[in-house]
Amino acid sequence: MRNYKGTHNVGHRSAEDDDVAIWAVLYADPLYDLRNLRLRPTAPQPSGTPPAEIQLRDMAAFAPSASSRSFFDSFGLAELLDNAVVAVTESAELRDAATTASADPVEHRQAIARANVETQRQATLSSALAEFLPMGWNLQINFRT
Repeated sequence: MRNYKGTHNVGHRSAEDDDVAIWAVLYADPLYDLRNLRLRPTAPQPSGTPPAEIQLRDMAAFAPSASSRSFFDSFGLAELLDNAVVAVTESAELRDAATTASADPVEHRQAIARANVETQRQATLSSALAEFLPMGWNLQINFRT
């Protein structure tokens, strides 16, 4: 029998590896998860209000928690937090992804949360970099390829 002791699970991905990989992609494209979800087949639709409608309604009503708002406000970033939430909420990617939501859209909620976090991170980075640019320079960071 071969000894695989020194291979460190080569060829086997861990949950941590998957997390690192998705965040690396989101770093370049914050709405990637949402775009990816829209490619899935539409989930079976329960009777009553369609899951897509519920998903979009819930996102439109979403507001960051008081503790999140307070945290961002302590750094002068509350407006950037609001802008990031609006950008994701109003995105075509969210509307398209919602069409594939199931009655319990856990994966969709996770993708929306990641999109909000990464959109906020990029807005914060852009704002911070703008403070260091000489007056009159215009910086536009576009992480999409």
